[in-house]
Amino acid sequence: MQQDDTIDRTVVNVCGAVPQFSMANEHLPSIMYGVRTRESQKILAVLGGGDQAFALLSLGSTVVGIDGEYDAVNWVRARANCAREGNYEGFLAVHAPCASERWQKREQRRREFFSPKRFARIRANIDNLQLVRTLFQKLPRELHIQYDSIYLSNILGWVKGAERAASMRVLQDLVNMQPRGGRVYSAVPEVLDIDGLKFCATVSERVRNAHKVSPAVSWKPSVYRKH
Repeated sequence: MQQDDTIDRTVVNVCGAVPQFSMANEHLPSIMYGVRTRESQKILAVLGGGDQAFALLSLGSTVVGIDGEYDAVNWVRARANCAREGNYEGFLAVHAPCASERWQKREQRRREFFSPKRFARIRANIDNLQLVRTLFQKLPRELHIQYDSIYLSNILGWVKGAERAASMRVLQDLVNMQPRGGRVYSAVPEVLDIDGLKFCATVSERVRNAHKVSPAVSWKPSVYRKH
């Protein structure tokens, strides 16, 4: 792997490789608003680069992070180790940063979100992060348990045919076990046909106004509530 000198060596050396996405391109306050995390919640979260899972972890939740990509799980595990050791710059490291103004603004917002204060909360709760390499549609039976909230990112926009059907069966099983009021957050703007789920809100406009997000941001997440 060709290593960029600006990448923190702690993360690179532990991983040996980097995932397709090493930082979130979703709006983290939207996720926290939609999932409505609180202390002692148990959350199932798709990983990607890990920003979303760490954001949820910062509020004292227990997070089970899953991803089908081996490098993604290793990347998040390395970031978790950086958090455990108090290595703030290692935790914030990204792969192949670029000099574009758009990227720089995104990275600035990310650093503002993961402030030293939030990083300290993540570090204090890091042992409540469980990492599992698995596709959502192949979620192991032992992970079919009760979750207060389920964060899907945009995975339902990627799976088609048999994989889509399998994903919906897994989601239905998990929703069946959710407590009343449990949340499902999907970054894909579609109606989920899942028994027991009620569409709650499209959080984009309210959160855009509250956090002054640019209208150019394309994510239009939807939140569902177990009834």
